[in-house]
Amino acid sequence: MKIDSDMFQSFKGAVALFSVYAIIITMISFFDQGGNELGTYAKGAVGTQRIGFVYIMAFWIVLLHKTRGALFIIIKHAAVFIIFSGIFLTFSRTSIFALAISVGVYFFIAIIFHIKNYKSFRYILHRLFLSIIYIVMLITVLSSFFQVTIDQYKHTIFLYISKTVPMTKVQPLGKEAVLMNKFINWQKLDNTSKLDNTSNDVNIQRNIVLRDIHNKNTSVGYRVYMSDKVLDYVVKNPFTGSGFLGVWTMFENREGSAHSQYLDVFFRIGFFGFIFYMFILYKMSIFLYKKDTALYVGFIGILAYGLFHETFKLSQGGFIFAFLLAFYYQNRHILKKKCLI
Repeated sequence: MKIDSDMFQSFKGAVALFSVYAIIITMISFFDQGGNELGTYAKGAVGTQRIGFVYIMAFWIVLLHKTRGALFIIIKHAAVFIIFSGIFLTFSRTSIFALAISVGVYFFIAIIFHIKNYKSFRYILHRLFLSIIYIVMLITVLSSFFQVTIDQYKHTIFLYISKTVPMTKVQPLGKEAVLMNKFINWQKLDNTSKLDNTSNDVNIQRNIVLRDIHNKNTSVGYRVYMSDKVLDYVVKNPFTGSGFLGVWTMFENREGSAHSQYLDVFFRIGFFGFIFYMFILYKMSIFLYKKDTALYVGFIGILAYGLFHETFKLSQGGFIFAFLLAFYYQNRHILKKKCLI
């Protein structure tokens, strides 16, 4: 089936409408269960790690969509706020990370675009200032309705990154004695290197993120642990990987998640297949950069999201990937035929 311009616009509309609908349902559930009074329980009530990347794509589709008329402009910015709120209501640090990456990419390509069009430095600063003001306004309005999201990310991102704990309170790595012994030896060496600066090991402070890296029972530590296991497996099977089976095959209880789109693909198809996969993503990115800014920035956001969670593996992610891949190859083929003529 040929993907024409109408289908292309329908795809963008479908992603946007689905996101708005799903987020409104989430908002209703959020307020029905107590709203901001939920506090830390809000994440368990409405949070999710499986849809944030779709919202990021929808955010840029709606934000960069050109509209005319006061009514349509109001509807557009209302939809932008709904989707922006939905991203925060996922209560996923990965959603915020991917959103931040996509915003940075947008600012970068906007600056490049204005420079290529010989815009003045003052004009570029003015445009960037307006964009920043718009983002601040979104966050301000968001805090009025969903203050719990701001509080949640303040603790799970900013305070978490800056927090330190005594070295003596580091938790063991779990049941695997080999890994635990490695960490104990590492801790002894680290403490030894700091004895010149302190007379009491109890007072030695360590960043909590660096601590959690060595604890597979934490979010960060589990990803490091899984990365090590996947790498060890693929080194032994570089050509076939697992034969497209999931990481659950490495565990006796047949349960497990890669918690990364790239790690999942790497495990399933091996080293050489993964290189080809990354090449496809690169070609799609270049194509979208030339074809549609909204989809390009949204696609980069999805790629960033995939560092810490599965994306294209899921049904909604598979739909986005399949459509964009088909659109890329069809347009590439058409352009080649035109060049030959």
